[in-house]
Amino acid sequence: MRKLLSFFTFFAITPLVLLISIVFFSYRSFQSQNAFNITNLYPSKTIAFSAIPTDPNLIDTQINTSDSRIERLYHFFSVYNSPLANYAQQFVSVADQYGLDYRLLPAIAAQESGLCATAPKDSYNCWGWGIYTHKMTIFSSYADAINSIGRQMSQNYYSKGLTTPESIGKVYNPASPEGWANHINYFINQI
Repeated sequence: MRKLLSFFTFFAITPLVLLISIVFFSYRSFQSQNAFNITNLYPSKTIAFSAIPTDPNLIDTQINTSDSRIERLYHFFSVYNSPLANYAQQFVSVADQYGLDYRLLPAIAAQESGLCATAPKDSYNCWGWGIYTHKMTIFSSYADAINSIGRQMSQNYYSKGLTTPESIGKVYNPASPEGWANHINYFINQI
């Protein structure tokens, strides 16, 4: 009787298990093949993939690039809660226009006035530019100051080979050029 039962089990149940397994794995195989085919998700639409735009001018209108120098300056000014944050782009433009290191004017403003925290009221002069005992240079706006000082730094310093904080400090702050240069370098490195 046992042999008969084993025989029956082998020949009756085994084919049934095999048939169910084949159907199950066929279904799973069909499902996995179609799972990654995006066209089955949207059968009524034509889908095209392309790495290159069809219009060469398209890239100019769709990709907005930004100068990381502007972002760095904006962050630097924002950390110190400086009103100069809104002028980050102008600092970079003026530096490019006059061939200056874009970090120089912000570093000088940080050293001379704590990024405008201690600048003379309504002077827009955060650089200590032309401020002596009884004389003070006043600008009409921060934009005016950035442009004017950038131009004068180019004409009076860079054009004469004074391009490092150490060499600029000898003229800009002759009383303490080394200490001044160290502070300028500190702020330049922060940016």
